[in-house]
Amino acid sequence: MVASVHVPGQWTWEGASGNAISGITAGYPATLARPQTRFRTGSITKVFAAAGILLLEEEGLISLQDDVSLYLRPTLLNDTIKNSAPLTIIHLLNHTSGILNSADNTDCLQDALSDLTRYFPLEEAIYCGAVQGEYFPPGFAWSYSNTNYSILAMIIEQVSGLDFKTFIENRIIQPLGLNETEIPVNDEISGDHMGCYWNVGQWIDLTIVDPSLYNGWASVVSTASDLTKFFRSLREGALISPASWQKMMTIYPGSWDYGLGLEF
Repeated sequence: MVASVHVPGQWTWEGASGNAISGITAGYPATLARPQTRFRTGSITKVFAAAGILLLEEEGLISLQDDVSLYLRPTLLNDTIKNSAPLTIIHLLNHTSGILNSADNTDCLQDALSDLTRYFPLEEAIYCGAVQGEYFPPGFAWSYSNTNYSILAMIIEQVSGLDFKTFIENRIIQPLGLNETEIPVNDEISGDHMGCYWNVGQWIDLTIVDPSLYNGWASVVSTASDLTKFFRSLREGALISPASWQKMMTIYPGSWDYGLGLEF
C-alpha cells in the first residue's frame, strides 16, 4: 500500500507498507513499497479526462452543453449508442447519459480477460456499453458508467487531433511537471510498481494489461505525490480556471456525491 495525505497550507504525509513488484512483470521478486512507488490510478484517470474537456471548453472549441452528435460519426450514434433524447457532453461527464457500463457486459468482460494484452479500440469499449441498451434517457437519472469516458476520450481525439494519451501528456502531465505520471505505451509498467487487481467474482491480476482496455477512464499510471500535485493544481487554478473548477465540483443531485470526473 502507498498513501498520501495532504492538508492544504498545513502539512503533507506520505507512507508505504508491504511489497511492490520488482521488475516489469507480475511474478518477479517482491521489493519493498515506497511512498514514490507508481501504480495504476484506476478511475482517477476520469479526473484527467474531465480536466481535458474543460480545457477544450475554455479555448472555445467545445461547450459542455454541446450535443455529442457534433463530434461523433453518425453511424456510431445511430447503430450503437441510440440515445432516445439529446445527449450532451455534460451528460457523459457526470454520468447522467443513461449509457450502460462496458464493465457490466459479461460477454465483453470475458473476452477481455481472455487476453489482457491485446489492443482494445475505443469503438469496442463504446459498443460493449451501449449495446446493452439505454438505461434511462439522458439527464433523467444518474448511473456510473465507464463507457461515458470512452466516448469523452473519442471526443477529445476528434476535437484536438491528438490521441488521448498524447493530449493528456501535452496538456496536463508535462505542463504540471508530473514526472512520475504517464499513460503507458506497453502492457507493463517499468520499474518497481504496485500490483493491480480487480474482483469480478474472483480476483484477477491486471498488473500486466494493454492500456487501451482502460483508455479514457483508467489508463493513467502515477504516484501519490504526483496525484496530490495534480489536484492542488486543479484547485489553485494552475491548470483550469476557477470557473471550470467549480463546474467539476458541482454535484449532480441524484448521484453519490459525484461532480465532473470527481467523486467525493
